[in-house]
Formats: sequence, C-alpha cells, structure tokens
Amino acid sequence: MWSGIDRAAREVVMAHDDTPISTGMFAPDVWTRPPRVPLDLHGPSDLPYEPPAADFVDRPVYTLFESVAARHADRLAVCDLARRMTFAELHAETTRLAIRIARRVPPGQCIGVLLPVDVRLPVAILACLATGRTCLLFDLHHPADRIASSMRDAGLAAVIHAPDVPLAGTAIPHGVERLPLPAVSHDTPEPLGWHATPEDADAPAIVVFTSGSTGQPKGIVHSQRAVLCRARQMIDAWHLRPDDVLASLSTLTTIAGITCFPASLLTGGAQLVVDVLRDGLGRVLALAGREHASIMVGFPDLLRGITRLSDARTRLATLRVIRTAGGALLASDVTAWRALLPPGCHIMTTLGSTEMMTFAQRFVPPDIGAEPSPLPAGYPLPDHEYFIADEQYRPVPAGTMGELVIRSRNIASGEWVGGACTPGRLPPDTSEPALRVLCTGDIVGAQPDGTVRFIGRRDNQVKVRGQRVEPAEIEATLRDVPGIAGASVVAESDGGDVSLTAFIVPGEDASDDRVALARAAHDALSQRLPRYMQPSRIVCVAALVRLPSGKIDTRAMLAACDAPTTKSVRR
Repeated sequence: MWSGIDRAAREVVMAHDDTPISTGMFAPDVWTRPPRVPLDLHGPSDLPYEPPAADFVDRPVYTLFESVAARHADRLAVCDLARRMTFAELHAETTRLAIRIARRVPPGQCIGVLLPVDVRLPVAILACLATGRTCLLFDLHHPADRIASSMRDAGLAAVIHAPDVPLAGTAIPHGVERLPLPAVSHDTPEPLGWHATPEDADAPAIVVFTSGSTGQPKGIVHSQRAVLCRARQMIDAWHLRPDDVLASLSTLTTIAGITCFPASLLTGGAQLVVDVLRDGLGRVLALAGREHASIMVGFPDLLRGITRLSDARTRLATLRVIRTAGGALLASDVTAWRALLPPGCHIMTTLGSTEMMTFAQRFVPPDIGAEPSPLPAGYPLPDHEYFIADEQYRPVPAGTMGELVIRSRNIASGEWVGGACTPGRLPPDTSEPALRVLCTGDIVGAQPDGTVRFIGRRDNQVKVRGQRVEPAEIEATLRDVPGIAGASVVAESDGGDVSLTAFIVPGEDASDDRVALARAAHDALSQRLPRYMQPSRIVCVAALVRLPSGKIDTRAMLAACDAPTTKSVRR
C-alpha cells in the first residue's frame, strides 16, 4: 500500500486551501488510466454530426470562431432576454472591441470583465481571446468589496464594463484603463486589415474566480487548450450541430458556463446567455421554450426546481440532452425528469470543479435498475489519470472511498496572483512536468464498471461523537422522503461538540403541515441512518438560500432558523 509513496512524505500534512502539495510524493505506479468508454455511450450515438478537426485544441479559439462565423453568418449565435445576435453581428461587435483593446492595452496584459450576463459578455470574452490578453471574469452578484479586492490584487491593465449598469459600490482601481461596452454599439465600421493575435494554446487565457464561500475568492487560470479540450468532449458526447440551441443555467462567469460556450459557438449552434438569479427560473425557461433549446445544463437542485413549474413540459419539449453539473444526481431525479422530458431526451451526470472543469461524465442508461442513489458521476475522461487516496495520501484498497487526486495537461494552469499565473495548488508533476496535479478534495468511490461515485467534499466532512459523517449522504436520504423537494445539512460547532441541522424544502405535493413533514423526515432518518448521523434538528424552509455560485449559503441558512416562517423539529 505504501509502495507508490516516498517514506518521508507519509508524515506530510496536506492543507487543501492554500498549501501546495509536493508532487514528488507520488510515484508513477499510483496513477490509473481511465477505461476507454465512448463519450456518447447511452447518448445520441445515432445522430449525425461533424466531429472537430484533429488540430481543434491546438488552434486559437478566435481563429476557429472566425471560420464558423463565415460559414453561418446569418444564424443565431447568442441571445439574451432582450437582444439576439447572429454570427455576423457577434463577429462585428467582437472586432470593434478587439481593435480598441489592441490600441489601448499593451500586449501581455490582463483585462477584467465586469459585465452583466447578457450578449455583451461573449463579445468581451472573444475580444480578449482575439487580442491575446488574459481575460478575468468577475461576477456582479458577488459582494462589491470582494470584487474590488480581487481587482486590486489581479494586476489589471483594463476593465471592460457596462456604462448603463451601476457597479453597486465596486470601485475600478485607480490607473486601470476603462473600456465601456454599451448595450448597443453605435461605432462606425472599423478599418479593414485587422487580424487576431496568434496565441500560445497553453498561455493563460481565462481566469474564473471561485465563489469565495470559504474565504477570499481564488482566480483559477485556464488555457485555451484546456477549454477547447473540454469543448471537444462535449461536441463528441452530445453530437452538437448547427441547429442546436444550448441553455446553460450556469452563467458565463462560471467554469460550467465558460466551457459550454465554445462547444456551441464553434459548431455553429446558438447559446442563451441567461442569469437565473437575476431573471428568475420562469423567465429563463420561457426563453428556452421560445428559442427551442435542445441542450440544457444546470445544477441538480436548480433543475429540480424546473419540475415544479406548471408549463415546464411545454417549454422543454425540444430538449434532447440535459446535463447536471455541481452536485449528485439521485435516482428519484431521473424518474421525475423522464416523466417530464420529451421521449428520447438523454440525461447526463458529471463530476467537475473550477480547477478540473470536468473529470467524469456519463449518460444515464435507459434502465438504472437497482443502482444506488446518488447515481455514479460517470466514467473518468480520457485526458486524465487519477488515484483515490486515504488521509495520508496512500492509494486506498479497491472498493474503498477516498479523496480523488488527478493529473492532466488539461486542467487549470494554476492560480492568478498579482497579475501572473502561479502553480498554487496545481503544481507540475515532477516526473512529467507537462502534467499538473490536483488534490481535488472530492470524496469518491470507484465502481466495478469503471465509473466513479461522488460521495461528498472532504472539507464538508465532520466528526460527530468521534464518527466521520458525510452530510451529502444525509441529504440524499432526505430527498427520498415523500413531500421533500430539497435538502441541505449544515454542521455547527461550539468549539467542542458538533451538531447537525437539516434544512428541508417541501414539494408541491406536500401537505401544509410543515411540522408533520419535519417529523416524517426525522422518522425516515431514524429508520435508515445510525444515530450519530441523525441531525439534532430538522428545519422546514420555503427555499434554500444560495450564493451566486449556486452553493448553499450556510451562514444565511443558520441565521434563518428562528425566523417566523420556519418550522423545526428537534431530536
């Protein structure tokens, strides 16, 4: 068991938030190569499509985009609630902004993008890529002081902003060039002869900030090669075509959104640019129905909310693929969605993060039979190697759960600090420097069929009376209780004892007696889980409070425990 790890490294204490690992502790024989599984297994394997060219991941994104824009000039490229852009219009708007950037921002500098989620956001991203400037994406839903702090630390040369949108107290640092991008361009046509700047496919291209739910947000750096590798996998799995319309419920400021964008764009398809927090799920769903969306991507909890909308069946009638990201998929979800979605619509589950984008994916088989819930996250993708580690970072025995450790050329390049990309928690592998290593913090278990099952987060695990508890397992049990549409379990500590609080959201079919629902949840947990895993109180709430990233806002949930609208039961 110790053969793959240097003896001196056994006593190393790993810190997942800030302390880099020593990749010298991992010997070559610890790594597992994923099984060769077709990306479209149980998916749209019989649907004709044009696979990406062999050199797809080695070419600049903007070069690929210009070729597609020339072929599909009059087709819809991007659309928000107020405006539609064809490929020709998107190319023209991007060219105008790219010329301004090239004239006003020196080569090699980074540019912050501080825009609302509308059709201007893809314009700004493409313009930065066209000029070879690193693009740092900021989310206007994050607190103003947090955005300002991240901008000060980022070493920005310029910020692209919307002059028509108040920045809610967010101050652009002094000396940083301002590049306003109005909602409608009135610029005169730019002179001919401008060409995009060739860029090294492995250079820092896009920086996506983490939510900051555990502290200051971190800027995670991705290269064009890594983003295009993921886009190619989506194209080959979904069989993307020019007639597809992609509705990503994850915005373009998140890693899920930024990887979906080139997949649709570079196949001549359209993307809906939406913000569920701002626009509301009902309006977003109405737009998806109006534009005949064929692909939908979102968090499982968000997608569960769709099933409770009265007109969902009509709005989703043109879907052929629905993909979950950012959470475990339950067997009950599959049953509910298949009753709502059109016949033949494929459901895909994934495992990923801001740092690794997507590590595993799988189309759910037509018959899930007796598969335990949550369902497996999927088969590891072919551009990764991995192993499952115990607390001392030794490979675990077969069939044992542990922390996922991966290495790949196509994960994040590092972290953005002081205007440059640093390795951070993604150091190069000492034996193969082209590969980067990531201790993910995800607790997983390998299945006999080659899939991996997501159990929870290492930093979410707690010990209750000396026993290790994974809140995700309790949440999955609660969601199986009739009448419960959503659940979240939060741990509290007074410096000594740890207690668990479970929050449940009633479904549409639940009775009005919230206390009775909480008691039913308590009874179900008592029957299915050991006593140390049973929450000390169960609180019934109208909705789970979320951060802009989609994660549960645990502080806000705990603060709402004693609100008059909540009902709770104590053990």
